[in-house]
Parts: sequence; C-alpha cells; structure tokens
Amino acid sequence: MRETFSGIEKQKAHNANVILMNADHLGFSDHTFDDALCGFVGWDYCYDFLHNEFTGPDFRMREIYRVLRDGGRVGLSSWEEQADLDWMQDILIKQFPSIKAKREGEASEEPMIYSCENQSGLEEILTSAGFNSVYLIRETAEFVSPDEETWWRQMKHVGWHRYFEEIGAEGLNRFKQNVFSALKAYKMDDGIKFSKTVIFAFGEK
Repeated sequence: MRETFSGIEKQKAHNANVILMNADHLGFSDHTFDDALCGFVGWDYCYDFLHNEFTGPDFRMREIYRVLRDGGRVGLSSWEEQADLDWMQDILIKQFPSIKAKREGEASEEPMIYSCENQSGLEEILTSAGFNSVYLIRETAEFVSPDEETWWRQMKHVGWHRYFEEIGAEGLNRFKQNVFSALKAYKMDDGIKFSKTVIFAFGEK
C-alpha cells in the first residue's frame, strides 16, 4: 500500500487514490464506474481451468459487473504461462521429493506459484457474469534479467517463500546453487531470458 501511495505522489496524480477492500464485496454503489481494470487477480478460486468449469460462485466478477454503469467496460489480464516459474518448479520438486509427495492428490498439474489460466475459461467467466462483446488478446514476450542475483531476487518476491521455509536454510542454499548452475543455459549476452504469456480479456456491460 505504501509503495502504491508513493507512486501516486511521485507522479503528482492528485485525482488518484488507493483503497484496500474485499474483492468479493466492493464498497462502492451500483453503477459507479465507466471502466474497470483487473490485473492478475487469479480466478482459480472459483474456476477450474484444466476442465473449463466453475467450481463455485464468482463473487469478484459479479461485483465488477455491479459497480459498472450500463455500457461500462472491463479489462482483465491473466497469466497463461511463465516459463521461468515453471522451470524453477521442475527443479524444486526434483530436488525435494517431499514437496512433490505433498502435492499428490492436489491439482498437481497446476503451477505452484501462479494461476495458469486460458482464453476459453476467461471468456466463460466474462460471459457468465453478463458481459457482452467479449474479446481476448494473447501476447508473449521475453523478460530479461541482467544477472543471476537479480533474477533470484525477482523469484523470491513472487511466492516461493513458503516452499523456501519448508526446505530450510541448508536446503535453500543447495537449491540456489543448482538453479544458478542450470541458469547458464538461459543466459545470453544481454542477460537471462525467459518468455511469459499474458491473456488480456475485455467485455462490455
């Protein structure tokens, strides 16, 4: 929150504000906004993207629909694939079979760190909430880190901490060494490169 406020202050955006609230119950009146943007929230809490079916009620999209005016538009972004996280996950579960065993019986095909979503699922989420004129854009881009330590710091901030705590300090040091050794295959002259794919989905009320 503090970083977000700092960004607003830095840009001198006097007509902007940040409010923390429950996405399932937005604290705004009906028909408040012309547009809504929703970035990388994750709809796996109510939707199974492996089988393309709802597993529960979608409160979040319902709330977005409610606070939009008639003719209002929603735009959301979701991860379809993050090659660096998938690659690191494979190394982690190979080095620590206990983590892999713990995931038995779960949706182990799903990535550990992010919600891997798809176009057909996002389209169904929007249309089921009542949105019309739904369309989607899929984009893949290369992300470059200048060196191993920078890449590692980025990885530590995306949700790996709970697994790092599980393997302990000694296990983490061994894991980091193995990762750095394997990273050589992805290191080019201008840095370490991995691709990421994002889906942008849009709809109109």
